[in-house]
Amino acid sequence: MRATPWLILALLLPLLGCPVGDDDDSVVADDDDSTPVGEPPSLDQVDVCEVPISEVACGEQNVFAFAVEFRLTMSDPDGDLALPRYCIALDGNPFNCATVEQTVTSGGRLDVRFSCARWGRGAASTWEAYIEDQEGNASERVSGSWDVPVQPGDADCS
Repeated sequence: MRATPWLILALLLPLLGCPVGDDDDSVVADDDDSTPVGEPPSLDQVDVCEVPISEVACGEQNVFAFAVEFRLTMSDPDGDLALPRYCIALDGNPFNCATVEQTVTSGGRLDVRFSCARWGRGAASTWEAYIEDQEGNASERVSGSWDVPVQPGDADCS
């Protein structure tokens, strides 16, 4: 019967290093996980327009080559939109993400261009976008569609 305390100790010893509870919170003082801290930003508006460019800029003679600009209007309640990261997916393809060397703190507009688009005139294109702040908080995803202008200049950015 004297072996019982040693048996109990042997069974409990591996549990000594295990964490207790769930630290999935936003308290910085005890943050030992990868949960973002703070409030997520908001992608308030997305406008899409055509930016005419020369055929030479696309490297070939393609009358349908043009640049598409996404104008992302955003806000962040805790003002940590320093070096915001945007992610945009076109026509169901994987997201194209990049961090921008621009500080918009609590809000502003970010213009993102995709050069040499190859959509046919009059075609419909779908997109989805979101942004992340400095702490890694992501906005909700916003999606929509854009009808490629039939004629160059019909939906130019102004």
